[in-house]
Amino acid sequence: MNNASVLPLSGAPAHAEISAFRTRLRTLRLQRFLTQEDLAKRSGLSRTTIRRLEAGDVRPRIHTVTVLARGLEVAPDDLVPDPAQLWAAEKADE
Repeated sequence: MNNASVLPLSGAPAHAEISAFRTRLRTLRLQRFLTQEDLAKRSGLSRTTIRRLEAGDVRPRIHTVTVLARGLEVAPDDLVPDPAQLWAAEKADE
């Protein structure tokens, strides 16, 4: 797994956002008839990272949302409706 792609969940300040993200990610992937491996190849991420994101084990970084959206051929806000909230959480972890 590329640690630059995801952040471990510490606490659970964004639990609802992570739950919504993982549901959107899996739904969009399945609507496009893609396996986790297919999406990994399209996005340049590992299949393990895709699995961990869909399981809600980790929180994606902004770059990860962008490459996933590109791989799914959607806008990033289709995955994360409020990117500013994700960015704020990511900045707090730095």
